[in-house]
Amino acid sequence: MDIKLVRDNLITFLLAGHDSTSSLLTSLIYVISQHPKVEAKMRNEVNGVMGSDLPTMQSIKKLPYTLAVIKETLRLFPPAQLIGKTCLKDTKMGPYNIKAGSKALVLTRELHRNKNLWGETANEFDPERFMPNSSHAPTHEYAWMPFSA
Repeated sequence: MDIKLVRDNLITFLLAGHDSTSSLLTSLIYVISQHPKVEAKMRNEVNGVMGSDLPTMQSIKKLPYTLAVIKETLRLFPPAQLIGKTCLKDTKMGPYNIKAGSKALVLTRELHRNKNLWGETANEFDPERFMPNSSHAPTHEYAWMPFSA
């Protein structure tokens, strides 16, 4: 790659990273403001793990509830609203035969609120879905795709 292509790609990544991060933070603040018990539980977890220390990669890994809140926020408010995919080989998806080269669009908001995958409470905010050993977690590996897969 020449230097111009590297520069252009870096700019794209910086913009995409900023856009998705700002979308997540806006949605996260909104969700937390609507669920004071979730905020209190997150605050207790963070205070218990880090106290007054600055966050480190090791301490962040010890915040399962906080990470579950972030994932649940991404489920309900995915920054990537639409994901385009191209079929690489002839395949079958459910009752449909799909030819290699066919294009498909995945509407992540609809995927993340699909009651067949997430149950009757698919539209409700429930961070417990993403806690270890949760009985609320979806069983399909592609049920949660906030940034593609």
